[in-house]
Amino acid sequence: MSSKPVKTRSYAGGAVLISLLVFSAVYFFFIARPALVRKELFSVQTEKNSPPDPLPLTETSSDLATSTWAASGEEWPEDPASAMPDQRDREPLLSLDQPVIHQVPFTSQAPFGDWSDPRQQDGCEEAASLMAVSWARQETFTAKEALAIILAAAAYEEEQYGGFHDTSAQDTNMRILKQYFHYNLARVEKISSPLDIIKPLLAGQIVIAPLDGRKLGNKYYTPPGPDRHMLVVKGYDGAQGEFITNDNGTKRGENYRYEQNLFYEAVRDYQTGNHESASVAAEKNIIIISRE
Repeated sequence: MSSKPVKTRSYAGGAVLISLLVFSAVYFFFIARPALVRKELFSVQTEKNSPPDPLPLTETSSDLATSTWAASGEEWPEDPASAMPDQRDREPLLSLDQPVIHQVPFTSQAPFGDWSDPRQQDGCEEAASLMAVSWARQETFTAKEALAIILAAAAYEEEQYGGFHDTSAQDTNMRILKQYFHYNLARVEKISSPLDIIKPLLAGQIVIAPLDGRKLGNKYYTPPGPDRHMLVVKGYDGAQGEFITNDNGTKRGENYRYEQNLFYEAVRDYQTGNHESASVAAEKNIIIISRE
């Protein structure tokens, strides 16, 4: 009879222990563990969204560039800029939506129409040089100033070289552009297609071209036109296939257009002198002018 109370307490204690174990399991699987999982996920997400650590303050952008260059296995140049591609060396684009026209001031070689004066009659090289240099230096001139400069250049040539009548592309560059105008950014180049005239224009330059003017067919020339002529090419209209010129051989020559192939065929250098016969095999040279 005395063992029954003891047995009842034993059963009660076991029931309590089992209840605690069940409660602990429920708490862990349904309350504590989900909370830990949420905390871990939040920590991972925060790490993903965090910005990267900043570069050390002692590493400048030039240090980074140097280390990058060294990693390529090449020697770092003394002047890093020299290793970068020059934008000016890139080929100009040839597809044009709009004409390229440089704003070159205009003058006829006889600004007041005095074509009887041989200095003006043969003043195409001087007038073309005046327009080109004025553009390069972003200067302008009046008709009176243009006449004075054309005559002064002719006088300089007469004094220095014994004549002013015709000058080849090379002599126009040396005698008139470099020596008289003190302009040194011109160069003479031989061409082999209209493209050789177009490229400088698209690169921001202009062109002085020696020509057989008889081949141009300009209706304002006194027929048949000058067989030795020089003018300024200031633009190109790709849609029309035309060069845009300042043709100093006529007072109506500002923005005068020539079909590109016709113009190219007319380009022809000639000899320096007093109306020397031009060789049939004369080279196609032009003078390229850059801005100062």
